[in-house]
Amino acid sequence: MFKKLNLFFFITLSFLFAVNAQAASDLPDIGDSSSNVLTPSMANSIGTRLVRYLKRKKKVFEDPLVTEYINSLGNILASNSDDAGKKFHFFIIKDHTINAFAAPGRVIGIHSGLMNIAQTESELAAVLAHEVAHVTQHHIARFFEARRRHTLISTVAVLAALLIGDKELQKAAFVGSAAGSAQAALNFTRSNEKEADNIGMQVLIDSGFNPHAMPRFFGRMQDASGSYGTLVPEFLRTHPVSANRIAEATNRISTSIKYKAKNSINFYLIKSRIKVLRSNPGKKLSNYFRNKLKTAIAYKKKLKTVKTNKTKLKMTRYNIAAYKYGLVLSLTKSRRYAAATKVLQPLLINDPARLAYIIAQADIALGQKQSKRVKLIYDTALDFFPKSSAIIYYYGDAMLHLGKVKKARKVFQKYLANDPENKFNAEMHNLYALASARSGYLGEAYLHKAEFYYLNGYTKAAIGQLTKASQVKNINNFLAAKISARLSQLKHETKSKKSHKKSH
Repeated sequence: MFKKLNLFFFITLSFLFAVNAQAASDLPDIGDSSSNVLTPSMANSIGTRLVRYLKRKKKVFEDPLVTEYINSLGNILASNSDDAGKKFHFFIIKDHTINAFAAPGRVIGIHSGLMNIAQTESELAAVLAHEVAHVTQHHIARFFEARRRHTLISTVAVLAALLIGDKELQKAAFVGSAAGSAQAALNFTRSNEKEADNIGMQVLIDSGFNPHAMPRFFGRMQDASGSYGTLVPEFLRTHPVSANRIAEATNRISTSIKYKAKNSINFYLIKSRIKVLRSNPGKKLSNYFRNKLKTAIAYKKKLKTVKTNKTKLKMTRYNIAAYKYGLVLSLTKSRRYAAATKVLQPLLINDPARLAYIIAQADIALGQKQSKRVKLIYDTALDFFPKSSAIIYYYGDAMLHLGKVKKARKVFQKYLANDPENKFNAEMHNLYALASARSGYLGEAYLHKAEFYYLNGYTKAAIGQLTKASQVKNINNFLAAKISARLSQLKHETKSKKSHKKSH
């Protein structure tokens, strides 16, 4: 049963287990404020555990360029929300299904399937803005507030009824407990969706995106829903689309303002990158992009012969560039470096500061073992993008591949200096641990390997690494204190979890 539950259900389940640590009758008097139900520290803890769980299950796209893009886009929207100034975490799930979700701790996930069907960046931004609104309006806390007197089993059963459908629930032992209150929960969910549409639309407008993208995306989802049969996308289950909802979204858009179609080529490039990352190398992948490119070029020629708007022509140009970029990556993945260079060179000439192209160029040089060229490309890139986690990750990784371990360690040190918390980047810690170990800095190696394990949900393994770190001789006092503090913290966390399980 639980293997079939969708991701949103897992999030809510995790949340409810955390909040329902006490029996319902033992809950404190929380009055009318939903913010008291889910404290900020509790929300952050749940969000962190969720991300760790997903990483452990290998569900998260760890590619730094993909991560950097989705966080850049998401934080533009978050900066224009009611929670402006607070840190959000956005990531893409490795899942072909069409879905998106918001979780406690300002954590927002987008399935790769949803990103794939979005036709413009404004459409993707519309979905993100909607999820940001779920966070800023405290919908998860408000849901629990409305149902705080119900038992955990009853609440989970209702959510299962809403999120995975009655057929699945008929197989579950607790189906009867959900029957009486499913309709009330559904109405509350619709209320949340309406509010998220309203607030999200304003966030979208304030961020400079085209608000027409929201009803357009909803409309396309509704039109496509008939073709899915019984396999309705999760997005339509958790975000029910109706003619009224589309009309309401349209009515919120001012007819007196001419909105610009804000769109970025990075959106199209990242879509191609995800396609390559999720596919096996070979002719099939290369031919996919060649065929897409051929079709797009033919369409561009057709557009030039008829009267068309500039937006459509610009989108086609972006698509052409993205298909070329995808072809470069697919050829590089197949180690056809000369062919990849031939396709990439015109892209670099036309757009030399594009981060995706720079990294692609360095990857080709790395494949050809051109160490000096790789270093030159990344050193130059760091001058333009000094705080780019993507550049630093690929630079350090390249140096490790080339055997330049001391240089790799210095690169990663610079990144951690810029972002000392580094809360979610497990792979960065893993590479730093490797560079440190090969450079003879065993204390640092064990410490960062511990962080890698912890961020992937393996607390016991992390404690093991920290224990080894504490036994390393001849390390400076600052590092020794850091290791000791982190070890105590994780041991306390583990002990608290064990006590919690025994008492419940």
